[in-house]
Amino acid sequence: MRRDRNPKRKRQLRDLARREAKRSPYDRVLIITEDSKSSLKYFEEIKKLERLNTANIHMTPSAFGTDPLSVVNYAAYLFENGDPYKKIEPKSFDRVFAVFDRDDHLNYKSALDKAQAFSNFYSDNGVNVRFKAIPSVPCFELWLLLHIQDIFEPIHRNLIYQRLKESSLLKGYEKNQTDIFT
Repeated sequence: MRRDRNPKRKRQLRDLARREAKRSPYDRVLIITEDSKSSLKYFEEIKKLERLNTANIHMTPSAFGTDPLSVVNYAAYLFENGDPYKKIEPKSFDRVFAVFDRDDHLNYKSALDKAQAFSNFYSDNGVNVRFKAIPSVPCFELWLLLHIQDIFEPIHRNLIYQRLKESSLLKGYEKNQTDIFT
């Protein structure tokens, strides 16, 4: 059999060969929020504007309740058991985040402790899962207000809502408002 020494043919075969991946795959992320309004819409906007791969990031509100411990428990439950209706496979995430407000919840500290205890989870590919609680103290809207004005003293959530509504940038702010991130 004769060897093919044609340079064009060699280049064509080389171009068809599968190339090795140049970057590592993205982490698969699960974000559980306490509400389906402010924070969830904020994260959805970030995902859309930054053109993050929706196959790697799944966000959903807690189905167990809005208090911090319920949010952490739902994040752990969803990671361990999955949800066929939401197309979530068990243990299919590399990072799990439970996002909740401090507010006046009595089980806030136990939620932080429980989230830290879940750091021994392993994903379906054997990787140790980063399970983190992301608390907003006192509430998520403080993050929005900090984009508009500096806050140097403790502030109650009712005053935060009032300042957001009075702000010239977010005139008439409502909790389920869209386009907050932009």
